[in-house]
Amino acid sequence: FKESSFRPSQHSVDSETEDELEEEEEEPVFAQFFITAKSQLATLFKRCQDCGGLIDPISLLWKQTASALSVTYHCTKCKNHFRFDSQQKKGRGRSKVYELNQSLPVAAFITGCPIPRLAEMCDLLSVAVPRERSMREMIRLYGCPSIDRVYSEWESDVRSLCMDAAPDEGITVAVDGQYDSPGWNASNHKSTVFDSSLRLAISAVSMHASDPGIDNYSIRMESHATEKALEELVDFGFTIRTRISDSNATVDKRVRENAKLAGIETRRDFWHVQKSMRKEWWSGMKRVDCPTLFAWYTSFFNHLYFINEKYPKTEDRPLALEYVRSFVHHCTGKHKWKK
Repeated sequence: FKESSFRPSQHSVDSETEDELEEEEEEPVFAQFFITAKSQLATLFKRCQDCGGLIDPISLLWKQTASALSVTYHCTKCKNHFRFDSQQKKGRGRSKVYELNQSLPVAAFITGCPIPRLAEMCDLLSVAVPRERSMREMIRLYGCPSIDRVYSEWESDVRSLCMDAAPDEGITVAVDGQYDSPGWNASNHKSTVFDSSLRLAISAVSMHASDPGIDNYSIRMESHATEKALEELVDFGFTIRTRISDSNATVDKRVRENAKLAGIETRRDFWHVQKSMRKEWWSGMKRVDCPTLFAWYTSFFNHLYFINEKYPKTEDRPLALEYVRSFVHHCTGKHKWKK
């Protein structure tokens, strides 16, 4: 190769960089809107997009596909047929779907928003969405495989990092599951296992109601998914000391009966513990004969969080419980009691 005699100076580098930045700034960036009202699109099709000729409004054919809106028309001047879609399609062949129709249910499933709540919100905003059955099917076909693929690509690096930082006595993991619908009619489920010290997801399992062993009983999905996720970690080489989760008796029973997982200590997640207490407190506040519950609501749960933070060890739980009971006694005007 022939060596060039040109040597870049600091001035030339800066000028070239500035020119590149100016060119980048000149390029306009347009926001992409998935949801567009028909009244807004109608104003764009008064004239042909190709020749500029006037379009007869009668020739406009509108089609609503959930959140997507399509329009086709025939121009009498240039004798061509045109079609416009408010959203792009994803996929291949006959499996193509409009982007937002696929993204909405998958995003709701990942963030833990039940499909019925999503449908209610969109109905309130007058936004058309796919039917609940179609959204659950998209979660099964697109959401769950995507979740599994993302975790399978990163799990080796994350698990190796957690293995290097794990103490000799074993790690403490937090486990929780999410359904695509509340109640007993869920179709999809995912369970995630976190390393509580590093706060990294080290295992995730997605399940469908039609999977082997579930037999369309949605209550079985969380226990099977949790067992499978913990078994993967044990087979990888992890020593799991403690499992923190909600009080799901089905999950506890399945983990306890598994020989690989029987030695794992089970502890309750404080957030789920106080959640049930809040529900009981709210129901009590609605009663006419319990006016003091409303006044002590904030103070009691602030005290509850403080005690949980102050006494995190298992051996200190009796003392923590005594502090909570004493708070209740003092609130009700009782300052002496037998322990």
